Amino acid sequence: MHSIRTKMIVVVLVAMTLISMLLSWIALDAATDTAFNNVTQSIRDLSAEGAELVSARLETQYAYLLGLGKIARLHRPEVDLSVKTQLLHEEKGRSPFLRIGFANPQGVVHFTDGKEHVYSLDIGEQIFFQQSMKGHPWAVPPNPSFDPQDQGEMVMVYSVPLTYEGEVTGVLVAVGEWDMLTRLIEDMGHGENGYAYILDSHGTCIAHQRRELVLSQYNPIEDAKENETILPLAQLFQDVIEKGVSDGAYFFNERMVYASFTPIGNTSWVLSVAALESEMMASVVSLRRKMTLAVMGMLFLGSVMALFIGNYFTAPVIQMEKLFTKAAKGDLGVRATIKSRDEIGRASRSFNTMMNHINELTYYDPVTQLPNARVLAEVFHQHITGQQKGGLLVKPITLTLIAADGFSRINETYGYDQGNHLLHMAAQRLQQMADQDSKVFRGHSDEVLVLRTNSDEWNEELKRVEKWLRYLMEPYDTQAGVLNLTFSAGMARSPEHGNTVEELLQKAGLAKTLAKTQGRGQVKAFSAEVGREVLEATELEHLLSQALSQNQLKLVYQPIVDLRSQKVQGVEALLRWQHPERGNIPPDVFIPLAERSGLIHGIGQWVLKEACRQQVAWQRKHSVQWFMAVNIAASQFESPNFVAMVEKTLRQTGMDPRRLELEMTERTVIQEVEGSIRRLNVLRQMGVRISMDDFGTGYSSLSYMVRLPVDTLKIDRSFISSMTESQQAQAIASTIIAMGHSLNLKMIAEGIETKEQRDLLQKGVCQMGQGYLFSRPLSAEQMTPLLEQSSQEKDR
Repeated sequence: MHSIRTKMIVVVLVAMTLISMLLSWIALDAATDTAFNNVTQSIRDLSAEGAELVSARLETQYAYLLGLGKIARLHRPEVDLSVKTQLLHEEKGRSPFLRIGFANPQGVVHFTDGKEHVYSLDIGEQIFFQQSMKGHPWAVPPNPSFDPQDQGEMVMVYSVPLTYEGEVTGVLVAVGEWDMLTRLIEDMGHGENGYAYILDSHGTCIAHQRRELVLSQYNPIEDAKENETILPLAQLFQDVIEKGVSDGAYFFNERMVYASFTPIGNTSWVLSVAALESEMMASVVSLRRKMTLAVMGMLFLGSVMALFIGNYFTAPVIQMEKLFTKAAKGDLGVRATIKSRDEIGRASRSFNTMMNHINELTYYDPVTQLPNARVLAEVFHQHITGQQKGGLLVKPITLTLIAADGFSRINETYGYDQGNHLLHMAAQRLQQMADQDSKVFRGHSDEVLVLRTNSDEWNEELKRVEKWLRYLMEPYDTQAGVLNLTFSAGMARSPEHGNTVEELLQKAGLAKTLAKTQGRGQVKAFSAEVGREVLEATELEHLLSQALSQNQLKLVYQPIVDLRSQKVQGVEALLRWQHPERGNIPPDVFIPLAERSGLIHGIGQWVLKEACRQQVAWQRKHSVQWFMAVNIAASQFESPNFVAMVEKTLRQTGMDPRRLELEMTERTVIQEVEGSIRRLNVLRQMGVRISMDDFGTGYSSLSYMVRLPVDTLKIDRSFISSMTESQQAQAIASTIIAMGHSLNLKMIAEGIETKEQRDLLQKGVCQMGQGYLFSRPLSAEQMTPLLEQSSQEKDR
């Protein structure tokens, strides 16, 4: 002690001891409060979560009954009781209830247990029935049954109103097991001996692990009037009724209990989660003991640990710095292995989450959840490397590129969220169809890629892809309604068309492009001829983009005549392309090209405006009352601005809307039925007439005709051309004409070339027709004689 060094050591050690003891006491006190608060908060959380769980379960029961109640046969008052009972009888097997019944407004319920037992019961005086007749769903907690079938056993009763045209027409009543609530909460207690229970608005126990308390309908609130030890429980129950939530301690069965009370949503019930105070304090005592030992150990080892603290705390930071460096260099497979629960540990887990997200964005498409083209390249490389023998593949690998037709219309009309949802649904369908040799990937934009190993012969592969497309083109049920979408596909295979993904993608893309030019829903396999056709189509598309500005497009007009009087009633405007070097290019070549490329919008607008302008000129000069029929392409009609464009054209040209007849095919209208009907109704309100072109060849034909607002049906020329040779064609044409008359529609037959065809159509009471028998398509100048003749006939 005489040594100053010893004194300094003693002083420092005493100071360190006193400071450590003070800090330890503060830390222990804070830790104790924290631990106790954590336990009580955990009980509160359990109570809140449990209340949500019970509420959700009840909502599930209600949701089932409400869903059942939406069936028209249940809520419509005119439906016979036997039909409703039979429906509930069939539904019982799928329901979570013991019995389901339909109660009429007089309170007579007809129950069924899903077997052969159907009986009636008067529940008119029951509160749940009276409340449901006022429009409120209701649940009766476990209580002795009102139903003699239960022989006084405890049951739960659920009821929901059935409404029709704003009035309650009856009540759906379901009887469930009484201990459903008890089973739901029996594992909610905190600690080994904790428990949970539910009280109704009167304080009666309706769910408890001790089922005898439920069966005896024990009421602790009433018991508190005689047993002062549980008065705090009654006060807690009163607090939760008044304030919405409460927690605290009370004596029960000579043990101190801490409980949290939470109201159960959409009910007047309260859930309590309870824990024994001894168990709660056990964790606190254990924590104090452990912290004391830890502080003593830290004092003993403090000087030694100082040497390692720097390394201990800095090592994880250095590890994280190295991981970030590797990730920055492109190694997306790095992951942190730090397991600590401190900030460094959380940073480590956040780093791993970030890398997983980057990996998903790098290798997976967020819209369809499909692996992307990067993964396709890796899978292709692995497979082709593993399957090569002597430089040759054991079996070919086929790459199919599938793309939606006119998908931009969906995005423009319904928004990108709806478009992404459609792509996701299509991807799911394709994955369902893919077998073990097929893997599905996301390509660019609206493209989906399918890599098929161990490919079959071309014909088999084509049949398989056609089957995929048929499934993809089935209607999609979305929030925007039922939507129809078509797809085109191109195929290429290795090694025939290349040994890299890039080569196959390029070849499959060319085949897909050609498939789109030949109409929707087509499949094309790549070949040298396909490459040449695509190049030709590309060049033709370029020439078409210049045709309008260089005045290469013109309109011709084919008369439409009354089959009885042979007088002209109108004309159909037909588009022609006269190229200075290539000559006359057929419409069936350049019209699909214009639709695919989007040029159809500008061309179609010009056609409509020029046809209206010509009709107005004829009207002013010759005073003819002919109508002008103009063909409308699908992509034109589906454009959001189409109706406004028609209105603007009529206004600019001064044409009488009643003289304009817009022709469109069934496929054009059927793409999105509800939207088509709305647009057609607006056009007809303007005075424009609607004609269904090529009728009889579509896939919807008769099923939608009653709903579609059209004025005219044009019988497709394929039926007319074979009428004189085929009884079947005659029958089809006659059926279409009869149907048109029944719907009060004007009928026009296309492609009449012989008198025999005309006579058969007259016999079938078809009003009008057009074709080479009457006149070929004529230029505006060649129409002059017909116009003058019509004008003279009018004067006479």
